Amino acid sequence: MKGIYEPSFEKERLERFRKYKVSMAIAGVLPPGVSPLKAVPLFDLDRVNKLMEGAIDMHVHAGPDPYMCRIGDTVDLALAVCQSGMAGICFGEPHHVSTGPTALLAEKVVNQWAEEHGKKKIRCFGGISLNYAAGGLNPAAVIASARIGAKVVWPPGVDSSHYYKLMGVPGGIDVLDENDNVVPAMKEILSIIAEGDLVLNLSCLGVKDVFYLIDEANQLGIKRINVAHPNQPTSLMTIEQM
Repeated sequence: MKGIYEPSFEKERLERFRKYKVSMAIAGVLPPGVSPLKAVPLFDLDRVNKLMEGAIDMHVHAGPDPYMCRIGDTVDLALAVCQSGMAGICFGEPHHVSTGPTALLAEKVVNQWAEEHGKKKIRCFGGISLNYAAGGLNPAAVIASARIGAKVVWPPGVDSSHYYKLMGVPGGIDVLDENDNVVPAMKEILSIIAEGDLVLNLSCLGVKDVFYLIDEANQLGIKRINVAHPNQPTSLMTIEQM
């Protein structure tokens, strides 16, 4: 396990992340000086639309969000999914609130619209992100969310100690202790995920955090694990690690 993780990448990852944040602040998601017309490839839209039929998008950030503007709320995006012929959508964590309840309400509203307009019904899923707004590593919050329909659990992302380090500020939530053991609260949460057959989405954690949590999750019998953002500067992996 320790041979997989390369600590020498920490400094490089930190520098890339800082440049990435500056680029986003200056020019949206494009580096300064890059033309959107040159950066965005042209797609065959007929082929794209065909591929969308029956598809499920597993990670879409929707509103309402307490800190960010989104392209639409859960109903807006669920309606777009239905209109495009997709089968469903999973609302990714807005980092601070559970999307389980809003996903259920969006599904109810949009499927009523689907019946009235002769469209296929869709499925909407959500989950909970274990940042400070949820109480951090809070097993009670995971149980409560699962009881009202949440299917995905995200360990701390923007409030993880790894993310804080990248932002250059102290603190944050640890999922591993100083000996690289999964902390007790995180172990309890992993057990709940296994028992409820939920999805463990590894969010924006560091590479070492990800591999140690996967190892623990496998031992506990978690069947559904999603390694998110392996090529994002916040959680950059080597090709071998991917």
